[in-house]
Amino acid sequence: MYLTGSGFVGVGKVVKDAVPAKDYKHKNKSLFEIKTTGRYDRNKNDIKKCQWIAKVKWIRKLQKEEAKKVKGINVNLQGTKASISKNMMLINFINREFKINLLDLVK
Repeated sequence: MYLTGSGFVGVGKVVKDAVPAKDYKHKNKSLFEIKTTGRYDRNKNDIKKCQWIAKVKWIRKLQKEEAKKVKGINVNLQGTKASISKNMMLINFINREFKINLLDLVK
């Protein structure tokens, strides 16, 4: 999990498919009833523009003040062949800072 302006604050595994924010429930409460730092109501009725939310099992998480910052590496893991080496640099950074092995987690 990358928190814009702060850095990486967590590593988790998606355990349930993403749904539009208006349909997401946490402990039987709508996302809009829960105090969050994000804005999920923007475009909530437009399936093409709304936020989508997936349930995540957190493996490691940090407070915002403990965020792990990385310089010189794009935080976007969407890949092309040209970006594989940069993605590997980012994966290695996350593995080192969070003391995990991302590649084992995706198996």
